[in-house]
Amino acid sequence: MKKLLICLIFAVALSVKAAPKISNVVVILTTGKIINLTTNIPSFALVKYGTNCGNLNLVASDNKRLTKHAISIEGLNYGTKYCYKIEAKDLTGKIAKTKKDFFITEKFVK
Repeated sequence: MKKLLICLIFAVALSVKAAPKISNVVVILTTGKIINLTTNIPSFALVKYGTNCGNLNLVASDNKRLTKHAISIEGLNYGTKYCYKIEAKDLTGKIAKTKKDFFITEKFVK
């Protein structure tokens, strides 16, 4: 009975594991239009972005299960405000999302 109870407690503990945590988000426009971020566990990360904050219609991803991500974003126009949010998904399907944020491109973006 004790072994069964211990196994059930362990199984419940595994099943309520939290979604990944996203931190250290840095937008780097000067050296290649990259968004860097960190997740606390290996996760797949993506950036949803666009010029309309209500419709983030562009998506970029590194397509790798990592903890340190460098996601390249493409198709940016000069002098434009872009909204974005980041999502990270672990192997169990749990998803973490950041709040929307924005950046404005400068003249070096082509």
